Amino acid sequence: MFCSRLLHVTLLALLIAAVTPAAPAGAKTSNCKLKLRDLTRIEPQSGSYDPFAGTPPPQYHRFEVQHLNGPGCAFVIGVDAGSNGSRQMEEDGYRLSYGLYIDGALSQPLADAYGSPSGLLSGYVEDTKGRDAVELQFFSIIPAGQMVPADTYRDEVRFTLYEWEDGTPGRILDSRDVQVRAKVREVFQASVRVGGISRPLAGVAGTLDLGELSNGAATTFDLEVSGNAGYDVSLESENRGYLVSHDGGGSIPYGLTLDGRSVSLQRSVTLGFGGSGTAQHGLTVTVPAASNALAGTYRDNLVLTVSAR
Repeated sequence: MFCSRLLHVTLLALLIAAVTPAAPAGAKTSNCKLKLRDLTRIEPQSGSYDPFAGTPPPQYHRFEVQHLNGPGCAFVIGVDAGSNGSRQMEEDGYRLSYGLYIDGALSQPLADAYGSPSGLLSGYVEDTKGRDAVELQFFSIIPAGQMVPADTYRDEVRFTLYEWEDGTPGRILDSRDVQVRAKVREVFQASVRVGGISRPLAGVAGTLDLGELSNGAATTFDLEVSGNAGYDVSLESENRGYLVSHDGGGSIPYGLTLDGRSVSLQRSVTLGFGGSGTAQHGLTVTVPAASNALAGTYRDNLVLTVSAR
């Protein structure tokens, strides 16, 4: 009987050792439970984004990590590159870059758990039976000068809350997918270069000097349009395509081409253009030989208007 009891105890000890391995020396176990709170949509631009405006101030965002139960613990938060990759909002194949940063000086981008540790948000919550919460902040911005079509652009980033264990991100305690959104306004700018001088097209007047017309003449000026939407170029001749002498010497017809395309000036004409970016348009005025015209100065006023569609 004694041997039987001893054998029974020995087998039980072996069974326990096989089912429950001994915890490694120095290992830590924690029942810390935390929750991300007040993480809402991120809008990196106050109002709508203007590609021509300078760099705006960064936008400030705040949220909290709340203690639910269990012991207090240290934590870190990583943020991924977004569903479009590389922190870019997208719409209809066009992309608008943005940045998320730990500091208002924009010196340290937010990173995921596999990036630089300095790019992680961090903190510590006390064991307060669910009453403790730590407030955190970050900043967002859209760099200036991104010429994309007017529209609403979106991305989605994931904030992941980890328990900080032995100097590395450990258990995932919570995560949130947060939308990033910005609206790009419709903008355009136009300038005209006459005689080598470029001026904004905003009520300015320029003079094309055709010189001596006895053997005909031709001269060119340029129109540059930058924007993110379609636009119309309207041309209207005060004298319906004629240079007129104010001294009673009659008139001389002239021709006009826009990007090599002949344009009739008998009436006002409007040509439509599309696309996003900067376009250069060349306009050429051609006057035939005027051997039968009386001596004098001949003029016309050509009104050039660029307007958004």
